[in-house]
Amino acid sequence: MDISSWMVDGKGQEKMQRLNQTQVDAWIMQETGMGPGVGDVHYLVDESSAYYNWLRDDLRVEQSKLHFTPQVGYDHLTANRNDVLCVYPATYGITSKLTWAKAQTHMLGVGNPTWRQGGKIRIQNTGIAEAATVDVTASGVFFGGLNITQSGANSACLTALRLSSTYFHAKKLDLRGHLASQVAAIEQASSLEFAAASSAGFGSTFEDCNIGTSSGSKRTAASAAVSSGVVNFAVASQSGSPAGYAEFKRCRFLSWSEDADCNIIRLESVYASDRYLMFEDCWFYNFWTNKTDQLDVCFYGDFGTIGSPVIMLKGSTAGFGFDKWTASATSNLRADMPIVGTAGGLGRLPNGTVGN
Repeated sequence: MDISSWMVDGKGQEKMQRLNQTQVDAWIMQETGMGPGVGDVHYLVDESSAYYNWLRDDLRVEQSKLHFTPQVGYDHLTANRNDVLCVYPATYGITSKLTWAKAQTHMLGVGNPTWRQGGKIRIQNTGIAEAATVDVTASGVFFGGLNITQSGANSACLTALRLSSTYFHAKKLDLRGHLASQVAAIEQASSLEFAAASSAGFGSTFEDCNIGTSSGSKRTAASAAVSSGVVNFAVASQSGSPAGYAEFKRCRFLSWSEDADCNIIRLESVYASDRYLMFEDCWFYNFWTNKTDQLDVCFYGDFGTIGSPVIMLKGSTAGFGFDKWTASATSNLRADMPIVGTAGGLGRLPNGTVGN
């Protein structure tokens, strides 16, 4: 979408391109689903890039709204006003965890709309010993069109995105953890974490997102216990206040593991989520070399007891790399696929006789 317009001076002798804020707001509302009332728009851009020169010199964006690090861009947003940080293509390394603590503020990538690596718009931890690259601690936040990567070569670097609050909304995010060998065998490592905090991730929605990676470091089990998932719901006891009503729509969950004890969706305990979790039109994939030693289950949790959530699979499919959806015969996992048993919706070679 063209977010600029041509302005002509009184003498008609000079054409000057300026950023048209009305068009910017219209594009933001289209991408986020927000109604009228977008707040201030700030821009995160690589200072050495052509984007910066274009924004500053051609589109005449105020210097006070151009920022070069995620932290500084975030610092200039005001809570509860629908302020937006638009992020231009580049890799932005962080020097400390980006804690997103301002309610109703948002971050939106401005670039190639592909879900792979957020169209090369990346916020990345490469070395600091932070558990999460980005930790969302405020309610009502929207992220879209971005890649968030956790590649810190440190056993403390557990996840790319941690949700520690409620009503988060994501579109076209690419979340990647398990990239460093130091976390390949850590049970709590993931690409997305619903934190062990009050109602963390409650009412959140993920649309058209890529979560996890089938490259990086191959996951293994730390011990005989079931090991890490691509998504980790981390509430471990009844004293916690779990997530609930979280929905994933048209998302891809990717993994690389040949250890039967690893999984994709991991619930730390029967209290890790409340009410229901919905997976609609989602795709689950695990890369396994030479098609040997696949994962035992896609979903792991202490199902079938008081407190465990209903997990609904609607029109979803798991490809190669899994033996079954879940191991428990009393699981609260439910699926609408027409194949009976725990194998419903698992990809199969379609070479049988028609009508079988």
